Amino acid sequence: MKIWFQAFSPHPDVDPAWRYYDEACERYVPTLARSDTQITFASTSARAPKMVVSSYVRYLHLREIIDNAMRAEAQGYDAFVLGGMGDLGYAELREVVDGHPV
Repeated sequence: MKIWFQAFSPHPDVDPAWRYYDEACERYVPTLARSDTQITFASTSARAPKMVVSSYVRYLHLREIIDNAMRAEAQGYDAFVLGGMGDLGYAELREVVDGHPV
């Protein structure tokens, strides 16, 4: 099984404040999966500071996550897990992955 774990947070190279979150995910998430499960961790290359108050700014941030969901599907991942708070992008992701109505 292949799982893509996508965080809303920026990569620690972009914002070092998120380093501990990334490290915690990489330690904890594999404990929930079978030992033969391949897990790919992905962060974002940017952080939209006003994404919770502006639909447009949120879209600019979510575009990378949506692109990653489509990439994961094309590469044969069995699951795309969105790690983060709230449901930002959930409806949009359901529209672009196979098996869900547009």
